Amino acid sequence: MSDPEFYPATPLSPHRHLNPTPGKIAPRPETPNPLSKMPRNLEIATFTPSSALLALRSGAQRIELCAHKDKDGLTPDAKDFSSVYSVSALHAQNEKKIDGKLDEKNEEESGEINIMIRPVDNSSLGAGPNDNFRVGDEVFEEMKEEIRRFRVLGGRGFVFGILRDTEDGGMGLVVDRVRCAELIGIAREGEGGENVRCTFHRAFDRIESVRMEEELEVLINLNFTSLLTSGGAPNSIQGVVQLQKLIQQAAGRIDIIVGGGVRSRNLKELVQETGAGWFHSSAVIGDGEDVNGEEVGKMRHILRSARLG
Repeated sequence: MSDPEFYPATPLSPHRHLNPTPGKIAPRPETPNPLSKMPRNLEIATFTPSSALLALRSGAQRIELCAHKDKDGLTPDAKDFSSVYSVSALHAQNEKKIDGKLDEKNEEESGEINIMIRPVDNSSLGAGPNDNFRVGDEVFEEMKEEIRRFRVLGGRGFVFGILRDTEDGGMGLVVDRVRCAELIGIAREGEGGENVRCTFHRAFDRIESVRMEEELEVLINLNFTSLLTSGGAPNSIQGVVQLQKLIQQAAGRIDIIVGGGVRSRNLKELVQETGAGWFHSSAVIGDGEDVNGEEVGKMRHILRSARLG
């Protein structure tokens, strides 16, 4: 989804570690980080075909194809997907070549497209912010049809998220297991369906932090491929402690994609603090919704350097 920067990025403390004691800053363990040499991947949220292609050419391993950045990302037009898909397949093949030969040791993903499945922005209808992720029957049927349509066109990655009210009568929100399971089932129908990626988007950040551990297990049990999150904070810098907890809990069972205000100026710190393998950014500098190719290139360089470090 779109990643508005609610607050300016600030440097992270070099002394944080996983599950710090509340109110205290614990020293970072001196033992080597086994994740230091794992692949670091970059996913760019794009809102036009031209931005999607620029992101791929500038070094993004994956794009999240959306429409309407001003509405935090809606389902893109099928024609836009088709135009990007035809080029991205060639890009992925070329990206894995060295001197014209396929590089079988290239472990990084490249040229992938994840498609946003979010037909409407309920806030435009006067609904509250949480209503954006509660889905009525009509919208749910539309989401199912969108996934089916994109699968026919070659779609192999989808991004969606549905929440529901808690059953204890409280004001909190939790993952809508039933509807998410149905969408995943549709996405993975048919030939090649077992390889279709399903990402739960930043609707997760509407869940209270005390419920996040339990709800992450829900996503894992539903067989989501990945979770895009800022750790429940306005941006990933502020959510770094919760991100650490989620990544430690996930333990490789689901990819935690760090998103929310990610830019080249704070990416190195986020890599060091979270140890995540995926980072998500719109790579937009200033106003508008167009990807900045130079910014994508800077982030890709940082991630490659982090892997070597």
